[in-house]
Formats: sequence, C-alpha cells, structure tokens
Amino acid sequence: MHQPTNLIEVDGLWKCFGNLSERVFTPEYRSKSRADIQAELGIVLALRNVSFGVRAGEIFVVMG
Repeated sequence: MHQPTNLIEVDGLWKCFGNLSERVFTPEYRSKSRADIQAELGIVLALRNVSFGVRAGEIFVVMG
C-alpha cells in the first residue's frame, strides 16, 4: 500500500511567550519543567520540541 508523503515537515518546534524567551534554550533551562521556567523567567512554554508532518489536503494549525 502506498503511504502518502508529507508536503511539510516540522522538527523540533518550540513556542514560547514572554520577554527574553530565548533563555529557555540555554543549558540551564532546556531540561527544566514548564512550571519552573514560568516561575523563574516569567515565560510561558506552549510547545517544546514538537515534530509533525502535513500531507496533501490536510490542514494543521499552531495557534497562540
């Protein structure tokens, strides 16, 4: 059986809200929990290292 191929591939998507959100990528914060990051930095971590594919005819939305 033929498997449809993805037209769009996303690998390792992060979505952060707050000032200086690039700090979540430092070694100190990359492995901390969402709750710890929000408490310490005031940053809301919505997505962390998410990967997905979108095939022809599909609609996929990342909102926020």
